[in-house]
Amino acid sequence: MRLAALFLLLSTAAQAGDLRCGTHLITEGASQYELLQKCGEPVYKQWIREPVLALRNRRLVIQDSGRPGGERVIDAQEQEPEYREIERWTYDPGSGSFLRFVDFDQGRIIRITLGPRS
Repeated sequence: MRLAALFLLLSTAAQAGDLRCGTHLITEGASQYELLQKCGEPVYKQWIREPVLALRNRRLVIQDSGRPGGERVIDAQEQEPEYREIERWTYDPGSGSFLRFVDFDQGRIIRITLGPRS
Protein backbone atom coordinates (compact mmCIF):
# COMPACT_ATOMS: atom_id res chain seq x y z
CA MET A 1 0.00 0.00 0.00
CA ARG A 2 2.79 2.42 0.93
CA LEU A 3 4.64 1.59 -2.29
CA ALA A 4 1.54 2.34 -4.39
CA ALA A 5 1.09 5.72 -2.67
CA LEU A 6 4.74 6.58 -3.29
CA PHE A 7 4.46 5.60 -6.96
CA LEU A 8 1.32 7.73 -7.35
CA LEU A 9 3.04 10.71 -5.72
CA LEU A 10 6.10 10.39 -7.95
CA SER A 11 4.10 9.93 -11.13
CA THR A 12 1.95 13.01 -10.55
CA ALA A 13 4.71 15.35 -9.42
CA ALA A 14 6.23 17.46 -12.17
CA GLN A 15 9.91 16.83 -12.69
CA ALA A 16 12.54 19.49 -13.25
CA GLY A 17 12.37 19.86 -17.00
CA ASP A 18 8.55 19.88 -16.91
CA LEU A 19 6.01 22.55 -16.07
CA ARG A 20 2.45 21.60 -15.20
CA CYS A 21 -0.29 24.19 -15.74
CA GLY A 22 -3.65 22.72 -14.74
CA THR A 23 -4.05 19.63 -16.91
CA HIS A 24 -1.35 20.73 -19.38
CA LEU A 25 2.25 19.55 -19.27
CA ILE A 26 4.92 21.71 -20.89
CA THR A 27 8.29 20.17 -21.72
CA GLU A 28 11.57 21.30 -23.24
CA GLY A 29 11.28 21.99 -26.96
CA ALA A 30 7.85 23.66 -26.73
CA SER A 31 7.44 27.13 -28.19
CA GLN A 32 6.72 30.38 -26.36
CA TYR A 33 3.31 30.41 -28.04
CA GLU A 34 2.44 26.95 -26.66
CA LEU A 35 3.53 28.00 -23.18
CA LEU A 36 1.45 31.18 -23.28
CA GLN A 37 -1.62 29.27 -24.50
CA LYS A 38 -1.38 26.65 -21.75
CA CYS A 39 0.04 28.60 -18.80
CA GLY A 40 -0.66 32.27 -19.48
CA GLU A 41 1.70 35.15 -18.82
CA PRO A 42 4.66 34.61 -16.47
CA VAL A 43 5.09 36.70 -13.33
CA TYR A 44 8.47 37.94 -14.57
CA LYS A 45 10.52 38.07 -17.80
CA GLN A 46 14.23 38.79 -18.11
CA TRP A 47 17.15 38.43 -20.51
CA ILE A 48 20.25 36.57 -19.34
CA ARG A 49 23.71 36.48 -20.91
CA GLU A 50 24.76 32.83 -20.64
CA PRO A 51 28.27 31.49 -21.31
CA VAL A 52 28.64 28.58 -23.72
CA LEU A 53 31.83 26.86 -24.82
CA ALA A 54 32.66 26.79 -28.51
CA LEU A 55 35.29 24.54 -30.05
CA ARG A 56 37.45 26.18 -32.70
CA ASN A 57 39.68 24.31 -35.13
CA ARG A 58 43.12 25.87 -35.43
CA ARG A 59 46.01 25.09 -37.70
CA LEU A 60 49.28 25.91 -35.99
CA VAL A 61 52.56 26.27 -37.87
CA ILE A 62 55.50 25.64 -35.57
CA GLN A 63 59.09 26.41 -36.46
CA ASP A 64 61.18 23.25 -36.00
CA SER A 65 64.85 23.52 -36.93
CA GLY A 66 65.34 19.77 -36.46
CA ARG A 67 62.84 18.96 -39.24
CA PRO A 68 63.37 19.18 -43.00
CA GLY A 69 61.61 22.33 -44.22
CA GLY A 70 62.00 23.91 -40.77
CA GLU A 71 58.36 23.79 -39.71
CA ARG A 72 55.55 21.45 -38.82
CA VAL A 73 51.80 21.87 -38.96
CA ILE A 74 49.51 20.84 -36.11
CA ASP A 75 45.72 20.75 -36.29
CA ALA A 76 44.21 21.46 -32.88
CA GLN A 77 40.91 22.29 -31.24
CA GLU A 78 40.66 25.05 -28.67
CA GLN A 79 37.81 26.02 -26.40
CA GLU A 80 36.73 29.64 -26.54
CA PRO A 81 34.06 31.16 -24.35
CA GLU A 82 31.10 32.64 -26.17
CA TYR A 83 27.87 34.09 -24.88
CA ARG A 84 24.26 33.82 -25.93
CA GLU A 85 21.27 35.83 -24.85
CA ILE A 86 18.46 33.68 -23.49
CA GLU A 87 15.06 34.81 -22.31
CA ARG A 88 13.92 33.56 -18.89
CA TRP A 89 10.29 33.50 -17.82
CA THR A 90 9.38 32.90 -14.17
CA TYR A 91 6.17 31.11 -13.19
CA ASP A 92 4.82 30.98 -9.64
CA PRO A 93 2.52 27.95 -9.19
CA GLY A 94 1.33 29.15 -5.79
CA SER A 95 2.15 29.63 -2.15
CA GLY A 96 4.73 27.14 -0.85
CA SER A 97 5.49 25.76 -4.32
CA PHE A 98 8.81 26.05 -6.11
CA LEU A 99 9.15 28.80 -8.70
CA ARG A 100 9.73 27.53 -12.24
CA PHE A 101 12.28 29.16 -14.50
CA VAL A 102 11.66 28.57 -18.21
CA ASP A 103 14.60 29.46 -20.49
CA PHE A 104 14.19 30.12 -24.21
CA ASP A 105 16.62 30.25 -27.10
CA GLN A 106 15.16 31.41 -30.41
CA GLY A 107 11.59 31.01 -29.17
CA ARG A 108 11.91 27.38 -27.98
CA ILE A 109 12.19 26.09 -24.42
CA ILE A 110 15.72 24.86 -23.77
CA ARG A 111 15.48 24.34 -20.02
CA ILE A 112 12.93 24.29 -17.19
CA THR A 113 14.40 24.50 -13.70
CA LEU A 114 13.19 24.83 -10.14
CA GLY A 115 13.74 28.02 -8.19
CA PRO A 116 13.18 28.79 -4.52
CA ARG A 117 9.81 28.32 -2.83
CA SER A 118 7.43 31.21 -3.32
